[in-house]
Amino acid sequence: HSLRELFSITFVAICMMGFLASGMTSVNSHLPGYAEELGFSVSVGALMVTCCMVGNVSSKLLLGVLCDTLGAVKGCLIMFACVIVSLIAFLTAPVEASWLPLVSAVLFGAVFSLGGIGQSQLIRHVYGPEKFASVYALSSMFPYLGAAIMNSVFGYVYDFSGSYRGALLIALGMAVIALITTLCVSRRKKAA
Repeated sequence: HSLRELFSITFVAICMMGFLASGMTSVNSHLPGYAEELGFSVSVGALMVTCCMVGNVSSKLLLGVLCDTLGAVKGCLIMFACVIVSLIAFLTAPVEASWLPLVSAVLFGAVFSLGGIGQSQLIRHVYGPEKFASVYALSSMFPYLGAAIMNSVFGYVYDFSGSYRGALLIALGMAVIALITTLCVSRRKKAA
């Protein structure tokens, strides 16, 4: 591959999507604290993490099916839509609706499918199977960087603000940017 091809807008967009998607997975470790902030018990917070892990496993299976049937871009867009809906629900849910954070946590689990499976499927979609290995080798570090960096960022946001709402708003912004980035990858592929 030429450096120009590997460091194209499309390559950067795929790396950015992986960084953002995996960075958002760090919200999961802060769900018990957020549940407590909302006035729920610690056990509800632990149950939210469990629900998120159910979403994690099931969304990985679902994304594989979606990519096979609808294509990588549409599959990723559906998963990002689930994540965005869940974050909006986390931010706006009334405390009386104690079931909503649990359902939102299941939906939020879809984020775990995007950094690994979603990114690799987009790479295969854009670059094809013949270039997949070399492109994936370079881009696969970005999801790990996203998860490592954002876990601390979300914690610092709480430390400085005293609330997890700022972290959830950052995650919501990341999800929207990642969704737009995925759309851009789709458009760049059509232009090529």
